[in-house]
Amino acid sequence: MTMKNKLSSSLSKKSHNGGFTLLEVLVSGAVLSTVLIALVMLLSYSVKSDDQARNRAVASELAQEGADFFRQERNILGWAGLSSILTDNATYCLADLNNFSQDTNNHVYLGFLGSCSGYNIERGTTNYKREAVVTKNPNEIDVVVTVSWLNDNNVEVNSVSRLKLKRF
Repeated sequence: MTMKNKLSSSLSKKSHNGGFTLLEVLVSGAVLSTVLIALVMLLSYSVKSDDQARNRAVASELAQEGADFFRQERNILGWAGLSSILTDNATYCLADLNNFSQDTNNHVYLGFLGSCSGYNIERGTTNYKREAVVTKNPNEIDVVVTVSWLNDNNVEVNSVSRLKLKRF
């Protein structure tokens, strides 16, 4: 073997062992891109899921607050008082429950009868609507409080709380 052949043989070995080929770089770039896209999608899904969970928690709290309002009204007015002022199979808009006192001019029957005209309870970046449907029976009042809001796709989502007030 001549010196020239030895030199070209050793150079060709070094060129194959010393770096990455274009194909290797393209494949590793594609793998890295796929992993990064998957991580971004996972982060986006996590943020969206967190937002939905927060909305459900707030809606659940608002629904429970609405049910508690009727329980409080029964305790203040008594069974006969509450039963006499509620309309059977009626919807009540419970937009703001913070303005109530034990004054008889400020109870559920004044200004609440009828559906809410929009999403009028603001919590954070979401607006909610809280309505109660009341069904009266001789010995109990059924109250179904529904809190609604619009999700990211403009689809209405609901959280419901049910309460049965019994005559005591």
